[in-house]
Amino acid sequence: MTLRARFDVAMTVFTTSQLHSNGHNDRLIRSELLLGDLTRLRQGGYTSARSSTPEGRHRLLLESTRERLGTSTVISHSSAALLHGWPVPASALSRVTGIRVRRTTGGGDASSWLHTYSGSLRDDEIVAVDGFRVTSSSRTAADAARLLSRDDAVVMLDAALHLSRAGENEPLRWAVTDQLVADRRKRGAAIARLALRLASGLSESPAESLSRLAFHDHGIPDPVLQYSVIDQFGRVVAITDFAWPEFGVVGEVDGRVKYERLLRPGERASDALVREKRRENDIQALGWVVFRWFPDELTNPAVLCSRLRRLLERGARSG
Repeated sequence: MTLRARFDVAMTVFTTSQLHSNGHNDRLIRSELLLGDLTRLRQGGYTSARSSTPEGRHRLLLESTRERLGTSTVISHSSAALLHGWPVPASALSRVTGIRVRRTTGGGDASSWLHTYSGSLRDDEIVAVDGFRVTSSSRTAADAARLLSRDDAVVMLDAALHLSRAGENEPLRWAVTDQLVADRRKRGAAIARLALRLASGLSESPAESLSRLAFHDHGIPDPVLQYSVIDQFGRVVAITDFAWPEFGVVGEVDGRVKYERLLRPGERASDALVREKRRENDIQALGWVVFRWFPDELTNPAVLCSRLRRLLERGARSG
């Protein structure tokens, strides 16, 4: 009988005691670990699920940790950011992060799979997400941004602002600003404030966020984001990732994920590519120069920005 057959089929996370109570001894547990039927998530915590992504593995670790947190610990920082649906670098997902709410001052606690910070939280700073008690969007964004690099913080904050309900990204920005002002003496607060100034809810992917940072760092003029290209009849031909209208240049960062997002029901990837090529032809027919790049080109931003700068200079001369 397989492991999944011995448990509820929806159950994929187990403790050592649960395995023992269902007929597993330590030898059998070690055997299933070697065979890959079980994966150790933490000390005393296992899963039968397989995940190839850091995000998926962290979600399993969260499930495994749920009962160990107690009522005084709230999921926070990187773990909360993931639960809110924001991109988090893999390096920040090796441990579950939480805030142990205390009235007295004191340090946190860290192990190989759990890092708890000691602090206080207002009632409005705690929300429910997927059955977990999680810090609110503004508190999470401020806390997580302080522990990330500038680039990773901007990517996360862009997503937080973009995913906030329509028209409400500015209130979120103000709330995060207030939190970072209150935390101004904490480690990483200065970098987090810089990241928030650079963040924009108009960027729709990490590649767009990192492209924007590359332009900023290499002296490229600020682009217009999500620019509507309009024809002579007032029809919107396309909405581009970036545009420099004064130079007649639009920019598009490509990638497999983007084309998968463009797929319509029943379509193949080639159908989306053909439709995108026709869209580009329509943009060019209106006199625009289309500059495209792929996410892996952002590993050498100086070369990418040099190519773009030449196009902008050419547009300035022809204008």
